[in-house]
Amino acid sequence: MLEETKQLIDAPWSKTTTDGLGTRNENVQNAYDMQPEQLRDDQDPIPAD
Repeated sequence: MLEETKQLIDAPWSKTTTDGLGTRNENVQNAYDMQPEQLRDDQDPIPAD
């Protein structure tokens, strides 16, 4: 009984920000995991006016 009470008292202080959040949708996770595209050598990043 005493050990169970100590765990209940300490429970709010041992939680992390990600407890109980679940997982992201697969498409959303793929968007986070994507690598940025790179320009080819012959592409100008800013078109000349």
